[in-house]
Amino acid sequence: MAAVPLLILAGAERGLRTASRVGATALSVGTKWSDRVLTPERGTFAVIIAACVCLAISQGKDFSGVEVGQPGYEGLAGIVEPERVNQQTPVDAHGVWLYLVALISAGLAAIALWTGRWRLGRLISIAGLAGVAVTLFSDRGKGLDEGEAAVAFAGTNAVLLEGFFAQLAACGVLALAGILLSLHLKRVSRRPAAVPASGRSNGSRRKGLPSLAGSRT
Repeated sequence: MAAVPLLILAGAERGLRTASRVGATALSVGTKWSDRVLTPERGTFAVIIAACVCLAISQGKDFSGVEVGQPGYEGLAGIVEPERVNQQTPVDAHGVWLYLVALISAGLAAIALWTGRWRLGRLISIAGLAGVAVTLFSDRGKGLDEGEAAVAFAGTNAVLLEGFFAQLAACGVLALAGILLSLHLKRVSRRPAAVPASGRSNGSRRKGLPSLAGSRT
């Protein structure tokens, strides 16, 4: 009976050692896999695709509207929201151009990652900057224009909605991620190519042959 606790402790120790070896092996395999698969350029590619999806979705969201009866809602912020009229989507302001920006950017990112052409990342960045310019210098002015609602209603106030800010954020991410993708791919392209082991052994044998022949003569 006195040996039973010792046997239990010994079994627990063996179990802990086995679990530790299994955990270390799994961690080593996971680390090697992540180093091989989850590369910086692939991570940046995923960010670009996510930004393109966000940009495409933002084109169907309301990006501006006109709140009417604004003075009557003073002191009720967060309780009652003013009525909104003339709500517009980004497509109403600039057409389908940013849909094309999202589609082209995703295609360029895929081609750049597949072929290693790092200069394509710059084109993605330029497309993102073009989207930022459209958002700030065109859509913003149109979104803050009260238009005919100022004549038809009293106490109007034009506001920018979530579609505007989602579009701006997505274009900004494209501009930055395009540069990062270009830098990562450029770094990869400058890595020296690995020499196969068979090539090294053949080379060493070939280099050794003349010396052997000379020694025989």
